[in-house]
Amino acid sequence: MVIKIVKINKHKKSDDKNLFHWDILSLGEIFDGGITGTSVVSESRIRENGEAGILKISAVSQGKFLPNEHKAITEEIRENLSAFPLKDTVLVSRANTQERVGESAYIENDYPDLFLPDKLWMFKVKDSSRDLTRFYSYVIQSDWFRQKVSDKATGTSGSMKNISRKNFLDNLVPRPPYFDQKNITEILVCVDNAIAITEKLITAKRRLKQGLMQKLLTGKVRFREFSSQNWEAHLLENICECFSGGTPSRSISAYFSGDIPWIKSGEINREFIDFTEENISQEAIENSSSKLVKSGTILVAMYGATAGKVAMTNINAAINQAILAIVPSQGIDPYFLYYYFVYFMKKVARKVQGGQPNLNAGIIKRTTIFLPSIEEQLAISNLLKLVDTEIKYSENIKLFYETQKQGLMQQLLTGKIRVQTP
Repeated sequence: MVIKIVKINKHKKSDDKNLFHWDILSLGEIFDGGITGTSVVSESRIRENGEAGILKISAVSQGKFLPNEHKAITEEIRENLSAFPLKDTVLVSRANTQERVGESAYIENDYPDLFLPDKLWMFKVKDSSRDLTRFYSYVIQSDWFRQKVSDKATGTSGSMKNISRKNFLDNLVPRPPYFDQKNITEILVCVDNAIAITEKLITAKRRLKQGLMQKLLTGKVRFREFSSQNWEAHLLENICECFSGGTPSRSISAYFSGDIPWIKSGEINREFIDFTEENISQEAIENSSSKLVKSGTILVAMYGATAGKVAMTNINAAINQAILAIVPSQGIDPYFLYYYFVYFMKKVARKVQGGQPNLNAGIIKRTTIFLPSIEEQLAISNLLKLVDTEIKYSENIKLFYETQKQGLMQQLLTGKIRVQTP
């Protein structure tokens, strides 16, 4: 089918009833009353073959249904449950953070072994000959609808908000003719499919990288030209300079108005750091224990949610006390050491003391590193950098598709541009 998109030049935006060239109805006039799940006692693991599970609210995330986000339940509990995700329905999170309350996902298949919790609703259209559930799954995922839900969400908790079924279903939405719904849905599904294919490609490339790291960084697989050379064992503290930073006083605003990037441990989630959330001044460096690091320095998060994560900074910056900087000596390729730590940090993290998410700098400094010649280090790191480049390329393509989808949703779902078929 050939689809033509036509832009509507005159378009009023004064209120909900003027936003669209289509009929405007409340969502409750289109959706059925919905089904709510049940709160049950569950186990802290996913189900095994033959077992059932109760979905977590994280099973609905960023417009996607994630069936692996569940907890196992006993057969006795399963017998008392009946609400499971059905094909051609929409799941909606009625309780979540302010930003995520009202998140939704379209269900493409039945999941008879997974059951709805009390914080998820399941809806479908009342008349499938007039309306498409999948079309309205996109409507309720749109930024403008999500903002309405967020504005109506209530709750005294600073983290969790709720929206009532009435407030959710009272929101006004467009009701294009069935033919328009079908055409718009087909366009957005095509973009979703492109995103899904790209995500699979990214996953495959990440698996390739992990496999290469496992083989190359342990010497299990060698480049032919280096196969006769032995690797040498070194303590990290003997071949690298290791140090942590600090945090300037927050009570002195001038410390945080400078032009020196300041890296916090939470930012170590990014594999390569090209920017920071905050900057500090030279005066802050001089009056605190914060330390400067150069581009190419390896950074390890020592405690908190990112403990054990490894990154490399691509900028000159300062670091806080929750980061251990590792500066290799001459004759050691920083990228090889970076990849080495990314792969082996899980083993170091197992030595965490007291079961707390804190690492000990002494343990890391006394880690034994096996190093090949600098030539083999470069050969290994160059191959891994090439794979990283491929991963980044695919991630940029995915971001492009996601941006295009948001733009299309904004235009198509509000009737600002119309779809025609010849």
